[in-house]
Amino acid sequence: MWLIWAKSFSFIQQYLNILRILHLELGYANPLKDNYGLEAVLSGVKRGKGVSQNFQFSLTDLQTFEGILDTGNIKDIQLWEIVVSCSFGLL
Repeated sequence: MWLIWAKSFSFIQQYLNILRILHLELGYANPLKDNYGLEAVLSGVKRGKGVSQNFQFSLTDLQTFEGILDTGNIKDIQLWEIVVSCSFGLL
C-alpha cells in the first residue's frame, strides 16, 4: 500500500534498503534477495514513475498514509513512526 503515495523510484529503493538493513540486524534473511515478484513490481514502478531524484513529501501525503494504517496494530504504529521520522529527516 505504501507504493500509492511514494513519489519516486529512488524513495522506494531507499525504503526497501531500510527494511533490508532492519531484517539483517535482527538476524532474519534478506527479504529482497532472489525475490522475483518484488523485482517485477520495482521494474514496473521504475517505468511508471521514472528515476527522478526530486522528492517532495507533503503533509497531505502523510495524512493519506495515516488513513491506510490500522492504529490498533503495533506494526502499523511502528511503521508510522518510521515514516514520520524519515519524512522530517528529508525536510
